[in-house]
Amino acid sequence: MVCLSVCLIARNEERNPPRALESIGGIADEAIVTDTGSADATADIAAQFGAHVRRFAWCDDFSAPRNFTLGQARADGPSGSMQTGNCFPCRTRNSVGS
Repeated sequence: MVCLSVCLIARNEERNPPRALESIGGIADEAIVTDTGSADATADIAAQFGAHVRRFAWCDDFSAPRNFTLGQARADGPSGSMQTGNCFPCRTRNSVGS
């Protein structure tokens, strides 16, 4: 069985996780949100939406938290990441698996 993991990296973006995580509902097997030092409720909100929340201290190198986050995924094959401000449009969600 194929597993789809969606990985997000966020910092002080408490307004964005709900929309991003709702957009993958029903198509992703898991969501992993890596918080890189938020001072707001980003991590708590992501957890409320069922995401596995991880913490990674920002080190001025985007590839470090990206690689850490991808390493947490259960996905069966190659993975990618998305920013919390992005989401899958409805037409994409509805066509996945058809």
